[in-house]
Amino acid sequence: MKVTQALVDNIFSCLDGYGLITYARDECELIQKTLKQRWGVHLSISECQRFWSWRSEQWDSSFLGTKDPEEITEWFQKWLDEQDLWEYNE
Repeated sequence: MKVTQALVDNIFSCLDGYGLITYARDECELIQKTLKQRWGVHLSISECQRFWSWRSEQWDSSFLGTKDPEEITEWFQKWLDEQDLWEYNE
């Protein structure tokens, strides 16, 4: 058996209840790239999927497509605010 990133990503996606992530991989990779460039943080594919699923729920949608890095950073800041865990920031 060969362990690959795609295998691990799909396992976590299925465990999170999203199913296979092939339909959302491009959006998740853009989210990864945008957050890395903007703040130097890295999210896994399943973390990106979890964040963007939250964002999609704001529009009562299952999963919104995105091509806009500004939209990603704007909504990531809103997501961080909603988590209300700023006191754990060092």
